[in-house]
Amino acid sequence: MRRLKLLVVVVIGVVAVVSGAAGSTPGAAPSSRVGDSVVVQESSITVVGSIADLHADAGRALVKVDRGENCPDVLVWDRVKGKIVTVFDHRWCAELAPLGSFGGVALAGDKAAYADTSGGHILESYITVTSLATGRSSHVAAGYAGGQGAWGNIVENPKGDGGLLVYRLYKRCRKGPDVGPDVPCPPGYEDGSIVSDQIRLALPTRRVIASAADEMPVLAVGGGRVVALQAFGRVIVLAPKRTATSLVQYEGFRAERLIASYKYNPEKETVFAAATDGRTLAIRRQGAIDVIALPGSHGTPDTRTLSVAGQSLADLDGNTAVFLRGHAAYLLNLKTGRSVIVAQPKASPVSAQLEPDGLYIAAGNTLTFTPRDQVEQRLRR
Repeated sequence: MRRLKLLVVVVIGVVAVVSGAAGSTPGAAPSSRVGDSVVVQESSITVVGSIADLHADAGRALVKVDRGENCPDVLVWDRVKGKIVTVFDHRWCAELAPLGSFGGVALAGDKAAYADTSGGHILESYITVTSLATGRSSHVAAGYAGGQGAWGNIVENPKGDGGLLVYRLYKRCRKGPDVGPDVPCPPGYEDGSIVSDQIRLALPTRRVIASAADEMPVLAVGGGRVVALQAFGRVIVLAPKRTATSLVQYEGFRAERLIASYKYNPEKETVFAAATDGRTLAIRRQGAIDVIALPGSHGTPDTRTLSVAGQSLADLDGNTAVFLRGHAAYLLNLKTGRSVIVAQPKASPVSAQLEPDGLYIAAGNTLTFTPRDQVEQRLRR
């Protein structure tokens, strides 16, 4: 088993934005260089490498920075306090060999999470959660799979929002006379098929909130809701309870509490992504975005379809969504369907997150923040 570093979060800089700071260019925004990897300004940060993933929550933004290898830096920018926290340093990847790789990342309030693997013939997978307040980290889940991951249990895909953090644990089966008792393939299943998929809470408590005998990846987490996609095309919306309770049997899966489901035909209308703030659900499918007021949100209980061919859904908050096309980021009014370009950076890749405090856009090695009132003004022009 791979050793966990006792302290993986290091505050590497606190920025005080002072007008006319020493060394600043007249008329330019004051900035501070943090170590050799990050330059922080009042409304942006610049990193060494390329920002491959972005998540924002509660005045913070987590970035996964590609350093040209399989191992990234994972940094959190606390915009309000003006500091950068290192959640994972690319130099730590030596511990992941020989089969080591780095997976998804997530942000949930003051907790950051990441998935990674290590090991040899037995592939070890982990979900690690780090407290940004205390700097302490812990493995909240582990999976072990034989045949370099061909059969057995694997944990991956952390997703979070607010105080809610979930991840996925799935099992692949194996055929053959020497197969162990815990991973045999049921009749009709091929070698390596997924025969169990669980959505598990890591925060605020650790438990299973949904399970299925087929694939059931999580698409989005927001506003206390968890959105997942079943193997046969149904999008389900879960509302985990405050305390553990028995799972209820639904069609094709079991869950603590299901509040809504929407059927799609995977052969005709592939579901690519989803986003939710707990009140509104946006489902990105082939050629369109379906906008749905979730039960209990006091919205109109209908579905509006907006044509957005060739675009990818990034995030939503309230009646506004942000989506991407090429290098351009667009704001979309979910009531009227009107959209405007909010940014068109030259660098790539481009990612975006929309939060109550404002819009975060990453392009190349730079992450910028725009306050929400300015974002709404752009949409009203």
